Amino acid sequence: MKLLVIAALALGLAVPAFAADSADSNYERVLRTGELRCGYINYPPHLIVVGAGHIAAPLAAMAKLCDFEVSVLDDRALYAN
Repeated sequence: MKLLVIAALALGLAVPAFAADSADSNYERVLRTGELRCGYINYPPHLIVVGAGHIAAPLAAMAKLCDFEVSVLDDRALYAN
């Protein structure tokens, strides 16, 4: 959590040019109040299997059972999704 706050604060402080566009920008609010709001987008886990060898099909099936998004990459069109 501390790393997320530090990264967000660093991003806010690294772009002061955007702060000049509005009277009370997010940048100025953080400097004035010390309040920083953070959020995240929760994406489903994604497994990328490179090469559709003999283990790729069972691995993809197990990953699907665990609610992973699965992509199989292979240069053979027959095996790639």
